[in-house]
Amino acid sequence: MKELISIIVPVYNVEKYLDKCIQSLINQTYKNIEIILIDDGSTDSSGKICDEWAKKDKRIVIKHTKNSGVSMARNIGIKLAKGIYIGFVDADDYIANDMYEFLFKNMKEHNSDISICSSYDVYEDGKIIHNKIENINIELDNIDALIYIFKAGYYGTGIWNKLFKKELLQDNSFNIELSNGEELSVLFNAIKQAKKIYYSSVPKYYYYQRVGSATHNKKINLGMVQNFKSIISDNSDIINNNENLKKAIYSHYILACFQVYNRSIIYRSSAKEYKAVGNEMDKYESDIDFKYYKNKKAFQLLLFYKFRIIYNLMLKIYSVFRRKK
Repeated sequence: MKELISIIVPVYNVEKYLDKCIQSLINQTYKNIEIILIDDGSTDSSGKICDEWAKKDKRIVIKHTKNSGVSMARNIGIKLAKGIYIGFVDADDYIANDMYEFLFKNMKEHNSDISICSSYDVYEDGKIIHNKIENINIELDNIDALIYIFKAGYYGTGIWNKLFKKELLQDNSFNIELSNGEELSVLFNAIKQAKKIYYSSVPKYYYYQRVGSATHNKKINLGMVQNFKSIISDNSDIINNNENLKKAIYSHYILACFQVYNRSIIYRSSAKEYKAVGNEMDKYESDIDFKYYKNKKAFQLLLFYKFRIIYNLMLKIYSVFRRKK
């Protein structure tokens, strides 16, 4: 029998999406899996839905906990996991029926420690878009893979389209203090330990662009900025010894700062810590490298940053307009 894969799914108030997610997991063509559903204190029927599915499939493991956030849920899942390999799926997303067979096959054929596929963006109007760079199948060492994390158009900073050897995650728990960008440090540390990473641009994960999710929440959140600062601080030796990695990380860090800085004005935040993010961008201005941004939106944001005086004035005028309105 093939090795066991543990799939960890944090669940919180996603009753509308959960059935489709779990159905896509139990339908996997790779059969030797355990599906670990961590009900993070849901107040809707999500917990009940998990229990009903567990009656139908013995591969489902359920843990009901008090609400402690997605990072704690994933940490609990890692501790419960019995598999040699671990994957993560968000409860409002779904996956192709052969995703884990595809990732496992690539991992074995290329003797890699992490196997990665591409994804679709799924929108509420029914549109499904694959906007990644096509026809890429590549073996990477850990430094090149770290650079690829920050290249827009490649496999991204999420953990959900990846299959990990479990030992890469055992000492890399998720930061329970963060509610945004919490995946980046875990991914960074896992890749740093890996000897080989394999990436295929074939899309197998369906990422739902849900209004109200953490990614699309209008609330100002410093999680990603804090995560970048921690990574830069803890890995200064690796980063400073590779100019390409340094450029990639600092360019992406500035983008994260820029987005928070932008929101802090648009949503009229008066908190000094948010406005101070603007000063963080100044530290790394010379390290902006546009070649790491194939994504049009990211490029436009950084282009605005190059004209920051004009852009700041535009944001202030916009802020005054919103207050009067």
